[in-house]
Amino acid sequence: MSQPSILTIDQIPGIVSSMGSREKAISVVGELALNFSTLKENTISIPPTFVITSESKSILSNNKGHLTEAFWQEILKTIREFDDRTGAKYGNKNPAFYNVVGEIPGVSIVNLGFNDFTVHELERQTNNKAFAYKAYSRLVASYAALVHSIPSELFDETMKQFMVARNISAIKDFSALEWIQITKLFKGIFVHYVGRPFPQDPYEQIKNALEAVLNSKYTISKQKYIGRINTDFVPTALIQRVYFGGKDSHSSVVISSTNELQTGRCQISGIYYPQCELFDIINGYFPPRSLEDFAESYPKPGELIKSQMFQISSLFNHAMTAHFVVNDDKPVVMNIEKTHFSCTIGCVAAMNLIESGKDKLEVIKSMMPCELSSVISSQVKSGSVNYFCRGLSGANGAVVGRASLSNEDCLARVSQGEKVVLFKHSVTPADLDAVLAASAVVTESGSDFCFASILTRSLGIPAAIACGDLSIDATRGEIVGNGITLNVGDEVTVENGGVFSERQELTIAQVSEESQPLVNLLKELRSKCGFHILSSANNSEEVKASIECGCDGIGSYNIDSIFEIEENKQKLIDFLIDIDNNEKEKEVMRLIMDNLTEAMSQSPNHIFTIKLLTNGIGFYLPSAVESTRDVAELRVRKQYEKDFNRDEELESKIKQLELVKKYGESNPLMGLRGARLSIRHPKVFDVQAKGLYGAIVNTNRSEESPRVRIMVPLMSVGNELKHIEQRLGKICDCGMVDIGPLFGSPRSCLASGEFLNISNFMCVDVKGLQETTFGMTERDARRTFLQEYVDWRIIDDSPFDSVDFDGAAQLIKHAASKSTDETPVGVLGDFIGSKTDIINFKKFGLSYIICSSSKVPLVSLSCVQTI
Repeated sequence: MSQPSILTIDQIPGIVSSMGSREKAISVVGELALNFSTLKENTISIPPTFVITSESKSILSNNKGHLTEAFWQEILKTIREFDDRTGAKYGNKNPAFYNVVGEIPGVSIVNLGFNDFTVHELERQTNNKAFAYKAYSRLVASYAALVHSIPSELFDETMKQFMVARNISAIKDFSALEWIQITKLFKGIFVHYVGRPFPQDPYEQIKNALEAVLNSKYTISKQKYIGRINTDFVPTALIQRVYFGGKDSHSSVVISSTNELQTGRCQISGIYYPQCELFDIINGYFPPRSLEDFAESYPKPGELIKSQMFQISSLFNHAMTAHFVVNDDKPVVMNIEKTHFSCTIGCVAAMNLIESGKDKLEVIKSMMPCELSSVISSQVKSGSVNYFCRGLSGANGAVVGRASLSNEDCLARVSQGEKVVLFKHSVTPADLDAVLAASAVVTESGSDFCFASILTRSLGIPAAIACGDLSIDATRGEIVGNGITLNVGDEVTVENGGVFSERQELTIAQVSEESQPLVNLLKELRSKCGFHILSSANNSEEVKASIECGCDGIGSYNIDSIFEIEENKQKLIDFLIDIDNNEKEKEVMRLIMDNLTEAMSQSPNHIFTIKLLTNGIGFYLPSAVESTRDVAELRVRKQYEKDFNRDEELESKIKQLELVKKYGESNPLMGLRGARLSIRHPKVFDVQAKGLYGAIVNTNRSEESPRVRIMVPLMSVGNELKHIEQRLGKICDCGMVDIGPLFGSPRSCLASGEFLNISNFMCVDVKGLQETTFGMTERDARRTFLQEYVDWRIIDDSPFDSVDFDGAAQLIKHAASKSTDETPVGVLGDFIGSKTDIINFKKFGLSYIICSSSKVPLVSLSCVQTI
C-alpha cells in the first residue's frame, strides 16, 4: 500500500501504527522525522515541521529529478497552512524561514526565505542588523554549495581574507556593516559561478533546495559514502521552520548529549553560547561554554533542558544529542540525532547503556555501523609526543600520508596510489569525494558536532578536527603548526586527534581494548541469527585481527597477496619464465608454504580457506613497453660493452618479453585467470597445492581439526572443478581438505547444480558477478559513464557500492537454492553486509558471508539487528 508523499510530524504516529512498527515506518519517513515525532508525543517542543517521504522517489524518478507541478502545489499548501497557524508568512512581512534537511549528515540548506526584502523585515523586527545579514549570508553559502556545487572553500577563503584585511580576530566580532559586506561578497561568488544573481523568489529557493536534497542520495559520492558506512539512508527531506538563537539578548543555543562525549558515561553533558546560531557553535566559530554555566546563567531553561535530556535518554536505546534554540526561556529542539563519538567511545557508551539497565539486544539494534568502523586499527608506536598540532579525534587509528590542501590535489594523488592527509579550514558536503579518498583529515575549525567530525567518525577515518594552533595558507601551499612549516606533499602522521610533522612507526592493526567487550557481545548475540561471518585476509596479521574481532573463520586467504611483495613477485615471474625448472618451482612452493604456515597458525581452531590465484599471468608481468625497453637496453650494452657479462639476465628478459606478448590481456575480466589458469597450466596449480599441503603438515591439522578449504575462483563449469580435484588427488589426500568454487559469472550461478555433488561449499563473488552481469568493470565505468547513469536515473545505485537485488542478486538467489547442509552457499564482497543485505541473503537461503577483517564487526552488527 502506498503512503502519502507529505506528512506533518503530527501524522507520523498514525503511519507507525498502520505499518505495525517504528522500523517499518523509517522506510517511509526516515529516522530523523521519527525522532521528532517521538519528542512531540512526549511534549518536548519542536518547530513546525513536515516531511517529504520516500514516496517522493518515484515522483522525482519519473520527472528527471524534478518535482511535478501537482506535488509542488501540495508542498506549497502545507507551507501556507503553517503560515496561517503561526502568523508568520514565508517570503512576506513578518517573515518565516525554513531549513530543508536531508537524512544524510550535512545535506541541508538553512534559512530559506531570505532575500533583500525579508532581511530588512527581520532587521526591523529584531532591531539587529548584524544578526539579519549574518543569517542571510549563511543561506547564500549553503544554497550555493548544495544546489549549484560551488566549492565551499571559496566562501571560507573569502571570509578569512576579509577578516585579515580588517584585522578581525573572530567571527563573533563582526559588525552589522561587515556582515552586509560579507553577504555581498558571497552573492558575488554566486553570480560568478552561476551566471545570474542569487534568487530573490523564496519559493524558487525552497523548490531548488528540495530537489537538491532529495536528489543528493543519487550522486556517486553519496553512494560511495553510503556503501562505506553500511547504512541504508531513506530518500526523505524535512522542511522545518527556523528558530533563531542569535536575534537578541534573550536568545541562546545549546547542544546536549545524554552521554559524555569523551568517556561514553551515562551523564548529561553539553555546550552553549548566548546570542548565536547553532551553525556558529557547531563549526567552532564561537568559543563554547559548559552546560553547567548555562544552568547557572539561565536557571529556568537550564533545568528544563536537563529534564528533557533525561527524558530523551529514557526514550531511546542509543546515546542521543539534541540541538536546542532558546528564546525567552523556552527551549525548542531543532535537531535530535544519535551521538557520533570519536575513536571507539561509541562501543564503550553502548556497554554503559547496557550496564545502566537497558536491554542489550535493543541497545545493539540501535547502534550505528560507523561506531564499529575503526574497531580494528593501527596506532603510533610509543615514543614521540611532539605534536605538529592537536584537535578533536575522528575515528580510531593512525595513518601516514602526504599533505594536501585541495580536493583536486587530494584526488590526483590518490589516483597515483598515494595515501593523503587532507588539510582544510572546514569540511562541507562539497568536499565529500576528497574525504572519501583521503586517509586522514585535519581541519582548522569545527567541533565535536561539525560535519567533519560526523563524516570522519562515520567513515572510520582518523582525523584532527578544530586544531586551534594550525594555520593553512592554500595560496602558498603551506601549513603552519607549533612553529613548523609544512608544504604540500610532505609526509605527516595523524593519530586520534594528534598530527605529527613526519612519518611515525605504526603498530600492526588490531582490535582496540575498549572495543573488545562489545565485539564479544556481538559474537554471542550473532549466534541467534543463524548466519556465519568469515573473513578475507591477505597476511597473518589480518588473520589474527579477524579472529580477535569475532569471525567464525577465514573464508578467503588470498594467495595473490603473497606476490604483491616485489621480491616474491619476481620469484613467481622467474618460475613462470622457466616453468619446468624444479628449483624455481620449489622456491615458489616454499614461499607459499611458509606464508600459509604462518597464517594458519594464527587460527588453529577455525575454518581456513585458501583462495587460489585469481589474477592471470599477465597481471604479474611488466608492461610490453617496459619489457621491450629492458631487452633493447641489454642488447645494446652487449653490442657495445666489451666486458658485458649479463647474458643470463638478457636471456631471462627475452623469455619474459615472450610471456608478456603471449599473456598480455586486453580484457582482464575475461582472460586466462582463476580456474582457467590452473587448468591450462597445471604446474601453476601444483605449486599452490604443494605449498598448501606443506602448510597443513606444518600446522599439524588433522581430520578432526576445523577444515582447511580450497576455493577455486572464476569457475563456470562443473567439469572444471572435477579436473582440479583430480589433479589435487595426485598431490595430497583429498580427504584432508574441502574444495569449492567461487562463482563470478551468470553461467556459474545458473548452473550451480553442476557443482552440487562434487564440492563441499560454494561461494559467489558479488562484485565479480555484478561486473559480468552489467558487462562493465568498475575502473572503466567510474571513469567514463557511471556518474551520468546515476545522475540521469538510468540506474538508481552504483553496482560497485550496493547489491543489485533486481538483477545480479537473482542469480545469487538461484545459486543459493542449491544450498544443502553438506554444501552451504555464501557470498564474498566488501560492500555487502548492510542490514538489508543480510535480511535478503537469509531469505535466499545463504549460509555465510565473507568480508574483510575490518568489516567483521559491522556485518556482525547487521546480523544481530536482523534478529
